[in-house]
Amino acid sequence: MTLIALLALQDEFYKFKPETTWVYKASHPGEERVITGKVLGEKDAYALPLRQGLSAAAEAQEAFESPELGHGVFTYCVIEGLRGAADLNGDLRVTAWELYEYVARAVPERVRREHGAVQEPQLAGEGEVRVLLATAARPPAVAFAYGPDLPYAGSPVQFADQTRADRGLEAFAWSFGDGATSTESSPTHAYAAEGEYSVELRVTDARGVVGSAASRVVVGPAGRVLSIDVETGSVLVSLGAENGLRVGDRFETSAGASELEVVELVGGDAAACRVLRGDPPAVGESLRPVPSGAAAPTPPAPG
Repeated sequence: MTLIALLALQDEFYKFKPETTWVYKASHPGEERVITGKVLGEKDAYALPLRQGLSAAAEAQEAFESPELGHGVFTYCVIEGLRGAADLNGDLRVTAWELYEYVARAVPERVRREHGAVQEPQLAGEGEVRVLLATAARPPAVAFAYGPDLPYAGSPVQFADQTRADRGLEAFAWSFGDGATSTESSPTHAYAAEGEYSVELRVTDARGVVGSAASRVVVGPAGRVLSIDVETGSVLVSLGAENGLRVGDRFETSAGASELEVVELVGGDAAACRVLRGDPPAVGESLRPVPSGAAAPTPPAPG
């Protein structure tokens, strides 16, 4: 029968978490085993006897291996519990009692599902069940921003990671809500059609702990031609500063017959353009942005 001494678990925790405030003393067999440290709900450190252990199953019960996990169900659940799954009250700490409650629930569920049998871990011995065994890793506080505030169909949307974490960040997984994804920390994405999209960012820190955040991005319709000044040839379009437009941005008409360049922002929701290529577009014609890296054509000479 597998029996894990809780003090041994804490010894291992101390080895791998040198920043912990725990100090312990394990004496020779027959002497009292004492651990000195902090107890949940107490501010001062003091000594507590710890003479407890977790057994893999009750007497006469079999401790099962899991083909799916590749080792014992009990061992797997203990490890997962100490990694944070046993933090039942969400305070980022795992106590002896929380670990027992977690494995007492998780082990029978998996054994029943995989083997159709009964395996019930037991808490043996005496001692203070509030003793801290491990601290659960705090997940990254994931956050992100995007701009412009009112993106439009076809326009680039810049996403920026703003995650805060106790450890370094190892991986990013963006889902833009239209089937597209990215693993960059601060990617750019263009939506082909107007609509409301649910964007999710999942971040993995250096410990392998994952955090996530989601937000909705509302994408407006593509720009269109509002009016044309016949005398000056200036073209007024339905996009402006609030859509992220800047002087020098360029557009093609839907048919590709004309190319326009923004020369002035008119309020927040409109812009004046000049014709760089082709004939003046028709009023109501839709527009698509030209990538910023594309070479600009030579505008026609006046007159």
